[in-house]
Amino acid sequence: MAHYGIGDILMRMLYSNELLKIQGFSEDYVLLGSDSDKKKFIGNSISPIYVQRWIETFGKAVGKSLKQEAA
Repeated sequence: MAHYGIGDILMRMLYSNELLKIQGFSEDYVLLGSDSDKKKFIGNSISPIYVQRWIETFGKAVGKSLKQEAA
């Protein structure tokens, strides 16, 4: 950074509500605990969008399987 004349870069940490939005959680989603705990939970979470897609795909596959068994 010194090569480019950059002495200091100021960055702020994201708040837990910002991290929730980034992960795709709804505005009314509530996490309990300290801010540190909330960030741990968010870091270990799976985005709800992916879970929804997995369930939809799994449901379609099971539906096709059941139709084939019934025929």
